[in-house]
Amino acid sequence: MPTVIVFIVIFLTVWLQGQIHFVLRPDLVLILTVILSVKLKKEKAVTWAFLSGWFSDALFSFGFINTFSKTTVVGLAVFLKKYLMWPEMQLAAFLVLVITPVSKLIEMFLLKGFYSENVPWWPILGVTVINLILTPLIFYLLDRPIQSENE
Repeated sequence: MPTVIVFIVIFLTVWLQGQIHFVLRPDLVLILTVILSVKLKKEKAVTWAFLSGWFSDALFSFGFINTFSKTTVVGLAVFLKKYLMWPEMQLAAFLVLVITPVSKLIEMFLLKGFYSENVPWWPILGVTVINLILTPLIFYLLDRPIQSENE
């Protein structure tokens, strides 16, 4: 049953992310994938990150920019999780603080390299702050439906 719940949560998050059209919009999919990387085993976390990035690209984007960036940053989150023995909430907030700029930089370089799009640098700080503010709320909303797995 938890797999169905995670799938529904990912689909709804990707849909909601596509409906937000602000310059400084939170990256809800990134927050979700980081929380999943904290709560789930590494194989499941990377699989869900790939799937959520793929859904984002299939529904609202072009290329495989979200797929690549979300999978890469969750791999980094899983790696960092092994060395940081913090409570889950603080770990998720720290990882969102570190990984949001990395994800946005990966997306910027991919857009510049493959599609010759100029993406401004200034929204990185704003998106990082917004993601950091929303992380505790989203974590507590998902704490009961998605149970932690010990590795």
